[in-house]
Amino acid sequence: MRCTTIVQQEPFPEEKKTLPGTSRERHDALLGAAIAVLIAIIFVTDAVTPLSLVVWVLYLFPLFLTVWLRNRFAPVYVACAVVLLSLIAIFPGPADVPLVNALVNRLFFSVVIAVVSYLILDYRKNVDALAESREELQKAHGLLESHMKNSPLAIVEFDDAFRITRWTGEAEKIFGWTADEILGKAIGEFPWVYEEDVPKVTAISADMLEGRSASNMHANRNYRKDGSVIECEWYNSALRGADGKLVSIFSQVLDVTARNRAEAEIFEKNAELAAANEELTVSQEELRQNMDELARGEQALRASEERYRSLFLTMAEGFSLNELIFDSAGKPVNVRYLAVNPAFERQRGHQAGEIVGRTATELFPGIEPVWFERYGEVVRTGLPARFEEKFGPLDRWFDVRAYRTGADQLAVIFTDITDRKKAEEKERLLREILRVLNAGGDLHATIREILRFIRDATGFTAVGLRLRTGEEFPYFEQNGFPEEFLREEDFLCARHGDGTITRNADGSAVLECTCGLILSGRTDPSLPCFTENGSFATCKTDGPLKLAPGGGDPRISPRDRCAHDGYLSVALVPIRSGDRIIGMLQLNDRREGQFYDPGRVRFFETVADNIGLAIRRAQAEEELKDRNAELAAANQELTAADEEMRQNIDELAKNERELLSKNDELNALNEELNATQEELRHNVEELGRTEVILRRNEAELKESLQEKEVLLSEIHHRVKNNLTAFISLLSLEGPYEDIPGGQALRLDLQNRARSMALVHETLYRTKKYSQVDMDVYLSTLVNQIATTFPSKKPVTATVSAEGMTIDIARATPCGLIVNELMTNAYKHAFPESSLCGTPGSPPCRFDVALAKNDGFFALSVSDNGIGLPGSVDIKSAQSLGLKLVYFLARHQLRATVDVDGAGGTRYVIRFKE
Repeated sequence: MRCTTIVQQEPFPEEKKTLPGTSRERHDALLGAAIAVLIAIIFVTDAVTPLSLVVWVLYLFPLFLTVWLRNRFAPVYVACAVVLLSLIAIFPGPADVPLVNALVNRLFFSVVIAVVSYLILDYRKNVDALAESREELQKAHGLLESHMKNSPLAIVEFDDAFRITRWTGEAEKIFGWTADEILGKAIGEFPWVYEEDVPKVTAISADMLEGRSASNMHANRNYRKDGSVIECEWYNSALRGADGKLVSIFSQVLDVTARNRAEAEIFEKNAELAAANEELTVSQEELRQNMDELARGEQALRASEERYRSLFLTMAEGFSLNELIFDSAGKPVNVRYLAVNPAFERQRGHQAGEIVGRTATELFPGIEPVWFERYGEVVRTGLPARFEEKFGPLDRWFDVRAYRTGADQLAVIFTDITDRKKAEEKERLLREILRVLNAGGDLHATIREILRFIRDATGFTAVGLRLRTGEEFPYFEQNGFPEEFLREEDFLCARHGDGTITRNADGSAVLECTCGLILSGRTDPSLPCFTENGSFATCKTDGPLKLAPGGGDPRISPRDRCAHDGYLSVALVPIRSGDRIIGMLQLNDRREGQFYDPGRVRFFETVADNIGLAIRRAQAEEELKDRNAELAAANQELTAADEEMRQNIDELAKNERELLSKNDELNALNEELNATQEELRHNVEELGRTEVILRRNEAELKESLQEKEVLLSEIHHRVKNNLTAFISLLSLEGPYEDIPGGQALRLDLQNRARSMALVHETLYRTKKYSQVDMDVYLSTLVNQIATTFPSKKPVTATVSAEGMTIDIARATPCGLIVNELMTNAYKHAFPESSLCGTPGSPPCRFDVALAKNDGFFALSVSDNGIGLPGSVDIKSAQSLGLKLVYFLARHQLRATVDVDGAGGTRYVIRFKE
């Protein structure tokens, strides 16, 4: 858009004014006095001489002198005075002249005086009118010169030979040549008209010269003095003399280069403004038709420019005029904003006064260099460019159109397409998630892939998915959460001091933290952080989160772990299977404001619904698979029973044939045998029916027993596999291996998990699911720990628990206690300074024993190492291992713990059978 340059006009030439007391007034006064004196002298002469007619003629001289007086009616005054005096002069005149003759002569003389006075008065009137016309003409000429000098259009005038006779300052600005360089030259004497436009200009010039066109308007390209090409609109009018010959051609020139480029840019971008552009075209046509009238042309031009300004101010797209900044190597590195419209201010969040004159890097630190590279290509080639790019400092996407407007300058139009990009990203992410869900397969792998998709697409710091396991909701899969966070946040059930789960009035487990609110379905949609679908979202958790007043409820007073770990934006979305909540999708980010858009939360609610459907489908497929397995087993048993029945029938048929073969020998006894055989047949049939019933009952019992054994076996096998997977995860390399403490922590966690997994492995191997063989279990556990902790001295480990069996609920705490105590012994009981294992001393030993006496089990764990320091009290010990031993003994086994630190260390844990 081209805005009219407002030029401060030079003041018009002021009309010269004659003030009272000036020299001209004094001159008029002196001339009037001289006329009065002259009239007096003539009167005296006329009165005293007989030459009255001669003297009478002298009265014309003062009358003629009034021509020089500025007063228009001075001749009338003088004429009246002269007539009166001449009549008075009759009476004192000579007596030889008859009075009648003198009176006639004086009357004739008065008529002459009146006529002369009238002629002088008319002359004065014409002179004054001529002076006023000349003054008006000079004023109009001054106005015209001022208009031409201050006109925003360049004024160029040609004579009849097309030589330039007028060249205004605006022409110097547009074309680059000064008036001294150009005046007097013809068009063909310097490179001015663009080669391709020469025929058109020549034809238009010929029309003007030959009189076929009195005025015209045309557009063509011209060269500037520096060789650059500009686009100009020419408004020409021809002036001809009375003989019809050409006197001059008056041309007004408008540089429309920037306007044409801006028009092309706006027409391409704003199809919806066709009506406005049509109106502009009509206005331009009217301007061309009426350009011969300068005032109307200027008014139309202002209206046109005002419409452009209105379009500039009201267009929905952001617009900026920029100057590209280069480094010493000629590489574009920045832009300076020269002009911006209100839409650009809204897009960037700054007022025009804060933007104009400043650079992009000053206003938006961290702006991507790709913007300057794109702009540099437009300025270098001069070709318009259109591209889509993300503006990092504002986290917004823009559809950009850039046009070069001058040397190192370009105009850019920005359309905010952030919403469209976000919608496309959501659609792509949902499509990928649905593809993975529909592919099926292992549920862990499916959820892991979905979480990876979500984190890659959104840039969230961490994402995770919780699934119900019993009454807990541990993380089923996660991506990005640190290990410490997972250890502390994996379990949500609130517990009493004795380790039992805290329950609600309806018997359900109390779930802590905001996660517990979502998973228990007890949300309040009236609070701004909750949605109607039971989701939670916050955009700035920079302090403790208080969802409601009041206190003790762990769901209303959350643990604020997410806030403490620096997650400013958090979203928690429930996963449902039908009407039941089975899990939760968790989205954490360290940036604030990630969930201001409610549509984003609704999108992840859709994702959670699809995940819930996939989990329901996987569970249904698993149930169907189990049911098919049961049906296959039942079918196999029926097939075996049918085969056995067929064999029995074949055997009976064979026996029947043998009996029939002997019928020839027993013909005499046939009737008796027939009766006996009939009775036997009835007995056999009854026996067969009884046998079928017994076999059916036996099969049902075996099937039921087998199903339970398979179920228990599967449960223990799965638990063992899960714990083994946990151990494998701990064995993966990670940042904790960089320090010895981290390696030791990993080893401790692996051994604790092995001790729990070994219980289930023992049950699975021994096929005894109600009691754990402690001899097998403890022997295997001790051997595993011994291989895990190679001691600096050889240590002999023994286990004495033959014939001892304990239920799984107490076998697991026993294994964990043995693991902690044996691990502690291998770490600390046998340093190089210990006496055991040295010459003359007994070997280093570690003994585990389990015995039963008087209704109590006694678990003894001892070593002959250096013993415990006297200050160590297991009840108040600070180490995690001893705390765990005391907690398991007291709260899981309800046992007493005795510690003897003399001659080594010996722990005895006693608990009821």
